[in-house]
Amino acid sequence: SAYTVSVWVMVKVFSRYMRVFDFGNGAGQQNIVLLLTNNMDPKPLLYAIDYVVVHSSEPIKLNEWTHLAVSYGNGKAEFYLNGRLTGTAYIKATGSDSPKVTNSNKFGASNYGDPNSNAVISSFKIFNRVLSIDEILLHQNPIQVYVEKH
Repeated sequence: SAYTVSVWVMVKVFSRYMRVFDFGNGAGQQNIVLLLTNNMDPKPLLYAIDYVVVHSSEPIKLNEWTHLAVSYGNGKAEFYLNGRLTGTAYIKATGSDSPKVTNSNKFGASNYGDPNSNAVISSFKIFNRVLSIDEILLHQNPIQVYVEKH
């Protein structure tokens, strides 16, 4: 089914396989993982059920707030970094590729024994649909002030 994940992060120190979240049933047990680093590469990615779903072509910067949004629907996955589309992938997920129930759901931590993330995670949201770019930008810029000139 379709979904979008939206989250703000500030990475303090890069380490191997830093996570925003790791939802699964233990190491290698139907995990869905939003990684801030792929090994030590600071380009975030979404990993699900033993394969990379989509990754960002741009890195995260240290000590700066960064907005991440990842969406999946109708076989298309998209990665947004600070409101910019930085990754697209087309995948075909089967029913066996979707976890039904997860009982080891972690934020900033790993089901695989990797170090905890040295990052601040804020405003984590999961939507049950693919958000439009306008909706992603709204979550990326949550406070907007409109001034009408007379």
